[in-house]
Amino acid sequence: MAKNKTQKAQEDAQAHALGTEQKIVLKKLKAGEITEAEATQAMKDLKAKYPLGVGVHPSNPPAAEQPKATEPKAEVKTPATPVPPSKQMQTIAKLTLAFKEQRQIEIVESMTKQDGKYILINIGAGWPVIRIGANGGVSLPEIRSYKEGMDTWMKADELLARQKSRGEKKAVAATPAAPKAAEPKQAVSA
Repeated sequence: MAKNKTQKAQEDAQAHALGTEQKIVLKKLKAGEITEAEATQAMKDLKAKYPLGVGVHPSNPPAAEQPKATEPKAEVKTPATPVPPSKQMQTIAKLTLAFKEQRQIEIVESMTKQDGKYILINIGAGWPVIRIGANGGVSLPEIRSYKEGMDTWMKADELLARQKSRGEKKAVAATPAAPKAAEPKQAVSA
């Protein structure tokens, strides 16, 4: 039996809508918004909603389905896969642990501040601000020159103190000394 154009257009629209809704369900599953069991149920609901079935196109009709016995199945809920912390949060955790172990300094929530895409850690007076980027990179914006690495972050207060003392020495050296008063010249007698 031949289908008319209207029927074909309707079937095409149904196939497109089914594919679109399946993609949405898969994206939600991937993002962790729904569990696998919920995704499976959503796919079953979509198959019932759109009689064409998965990936069926009007030019390729589905095979005849055999009736299935409907047994109530116990739904097994799998725990949602935990979302791994971001690189930024992993770096903060590493720094917190290292400061606690090496310097006996506890970094608490009140020491951190969100600044756009950066997280700033202000340990206290005498410490430079430690800036952590979105990809977990650490920088010390107040310090002009330093080597990268955990040892540097642990000694950031010492680096800042050295930088300040060098700056003070330069400032003292740059200020001109007070001119000496000219001593009166004594007349040379012959």
